[in-house]
Amino acid sequence: MQKKAKNTKKKPGRSKIELDRPLINGFIDDQLSIRAIADIVGVDPMTIKRRFATKLKKRKAEQIVERVDLRQKLRKAQWDSAIDDKNPVMMIWLGKNELGQADKIETTEKQVKKTMKITFGK
Repeated sequence: MQKKAKNTKKKPGRSKIELDRPLINGFIDDQLSIRAIADIVGVDPMTIKRRFATKLKKRKAEQIVERVDLRQKLRKAQWDSAIDDKNPVMMIWLGKNELGQADKIETTEKQVKKTMKITFGK
């Protein structure tokens, strides 16, 4: 009986698909969706998710930081517009959103009846 060498065993399953890593990394840097990258390369989206998980997580973290920075800049620009430029539209908008102010109070018929019931005891 002959002994088989340890490394001559075949791995179960399909052989690994060769992917052009620099090309896919470029697509990830260009912020293409996973589905779009998979369609271009011709593989299942899960293959892209598994093989490029670290790069995709890093991109997501960078996007979150960028979004926070943009929101801070936008909020500062809005405040500058309202206060420095004395923009009345921006002052109204900030008053409504930051201070909870409203243009007018609307009452419904149901609210009026409820108020009348409390006032007149019916």
